[in-house]
Formats: sequence, C-alpha cells, structure tokens
Amino acid sequence: MYKNLSKAAAKPAVWSKYTADVLWTDTHIAKQMLNFHLNPDLSLASRTQQFIDASAQWLITEFNLNAQSRVIDFGCGPGYILSV
Repeated sequence: MYKNLSKAAAKPAVWSKYTADVLWTDTHIAKQMLNFHLNPDLSLASRTQQFIDASAQWLITEFNLNAQSRVIDFGCGPGYILSV
C-alpha cells in the first residue's frame, strides 16, 4: 500500500506532460466528468451511493456519531457524500 501511495503522490518526471487540467477545461470532457461525479450508480469518478451509505454507516458505528456530531470531509469530490 505504501508503494502505491508513494507512486501516486510522486512528482512527475522532468519534462513530462501534465494533462489533468484538461479534465476540467475541455468543455466536452468537463461535462462528462461532472456527470460521472454526480451519478450515484457509477464508480468512475466518485463512489457509488451504496458504497457511500456503507461508509457513512461504518463511521457512525465506529465513532459513535449522532445528530449532534460534526464530520469534515477533506476528500476530493463534489462534497455531498456524508450528512449525519
């Protein structure tokens, strides 16, 4: 797991081409990315609703959360995932 995380977080090689900005600046690609992020049935860009619900239930159980609890999500995405 450490090797995978290190590789994902590593700086790109000198003179390599960075293309991630195209995901949100190209009109067609950006529209598709937003659709993928917001579709609760696909896990292409976000988690499925089923996975989100299971994750939220795990957090509630594991940390004894209730209606007065507050959780902050520092993850990537549209920010609609958890509401306790």
